[in-house]
Amino acid sequence: MDNGWTIAKFRDADTGILFVGKGIIPFEPSDGDRYELEGEWQTSEYNGSRELIIKSAMLSIPEDKRSLLTYAVEITKGLGDAKEAAIWEQYGADWQEHPDLDDVAGVTNDTRFNWRNTLDRIGEEQDKTQAIGFLLHAGCTMLMAIKAWDEFGALTIPTIQTDPYQLARLPRIGFLTIDGAIRRSLGIKDDNPKRFKAAAMYAMEQLAETNGTLIDRDALSYEVERLTGCGANAFEASLESLASEDQIVAVESGFVALADDYRNETNIWEYLT
Repeated sequence: MDNGWTIAKFRDADTGILFVGKGIIPFEPSDGDRYELEGEWQTSEYNGSRELIIKSAMLSIPEDKRSLLTYAVEITKGLGDAKEAAIWEQYGADWQEHPDLDDVAGVTNDTRFNWRNTLDRIGEEQDKTQAIGFLLHAGCTMLMAIKAWDEFGALTIPTIQTDPYQLARLPRIGFLTIDGAIRRSLGIKDDNPKRFKAAAMYAMEQLAETNGTLIDRDALSYEVERLTGCGANAFEASLESLASEDQIVAVESGFVALADDYRNETNIWEYLT
């Protein structure tokens, strides 16, 4: 699996028929996993079988504690129906708080090890499923959601709720991708200062690529206003905020630079002189 792209075999829960699914999946498929898949059927050019081109794939993790236990037992090597019943009888709805199964007879050390891994996996799966669902609802693609989870992990939801433009810092996403339906769905209005700051960083990066690392403030102001419609006061406030966060540097009258570029070039100059 590279960037979430997966080819895997699935079994239809209703018919029991095996089929191949291809697409971006946020989890590495494992035996026993349950997925809710959406996509389009096509005929394989290799063997003529039906295969699903996946548009959306979410783990179907039961919310009910009893059903979740069934799922946990299904994916744990060494457990079965009898042990599932014994776990529920012994611990009830608190079964996730017992990683060692000390009070369940007949559980081997290997199975206890597998059970602890299952509990860790379920915890991460629940967090990841919730985060990816949140991002998809906000208008992100599955690939964007995977990148966000890889970057922010369990902090994905609070990070993006606080500042959706954190997504723009991820590889091959950028300001323009976020500054539309995504930022509006997450409550960022046109005049939000976070929007102006993100636009300024994006514009600086673009100007640095084309014009060099020393960036004319007037040219930058023009680009930020073009992107956002902000006025001069909002633009100046965004630069002051970025400078206070050590993201940009005022180099001399009328020019600014990205802080990383400025430091790198200063280090090179000092080394050469």
